[in-house]
Amino acid sequence: MNSSNPNKSVRKNENIVSMPVHQLKPYPKHPFKQYSDEKLDALAESIAREGLHQPIIVRVLNENREYEVLSGNNRILAMEKLRKKNIPAIIRRMDDAAAALVVVNTNLEQREKLLPSEKAYAYELRMEALQNAKSENSDTPSDGNGLGAQYQNDTDTHAQIFRYIRLTYLIPELLDLVDQDKIPVMAGYEASFLDVDTQDAVHHYFFGQDSKDQLSVKNAKTIRVANDAGRPVTT
Repeated sequence: MNSSNPNKSVRKNENIVSMPVHQLKPYPKHPFKQYSDEKLDALAESIAREGLHQPIIVRVLNENREYEVLSGNNRILAMEKLRKKNIPAIIRRMDDAAAALVVVNTNLEQREKLLPSEKAYAYELRMEALQNAKSENSDTPSDGNGLGAQYQNDTDTHAQIFRYIRLTYLIPELLDLVDQDKIPVMAGYEASFLDVDTQDAVHHYFFGQDSKDQLSVKNAKTIRVANDAGRPVTT
């Protein structure tokens, strides 16, 4: 868990400093969920045994000696479990778009498995960052679709990325069920085109107390087509 492989997002010759934990602020739009208690305990044990192999990455937040964490939230929590007051860190100065890209790309590199909702909000955040960088004439690489060089190491295709981003349009109840594998990702994608009231009705029908049907990809697509055509929704 405490991998010895160097972080791809750590640049050569970057200085690593000992950063007081109390100076660190969380990134406000972080799309990734905190590790479970069990996984945090395992990470803490690994750090206690082997040390921390990867420094966290922070950016300067203001002149009051506060820094925003871009990569390493779970490592910070694990160090706190070990009652450590300082953590190895790399400090960068960067704008909001560049910071968002670090948040997304480092987590995509480091995490072994991501929930559909984590991918959805991560890809959305990265697309927004690339679009903002382009509109502000930043030197951040981008193209007309917001899919630039930042995407070259993805395991998901551009079409899959788009489908994941569509999941951000789901109501929380349906998105949670996608994370729990009770709704296929493609069924969630089809349902994401429904308005909120229709999504509520779908949730009640398929996951209510007396429900016997499953929200399959076929059912979700049928509902979407009927809804788009203004017909009564049936399964």
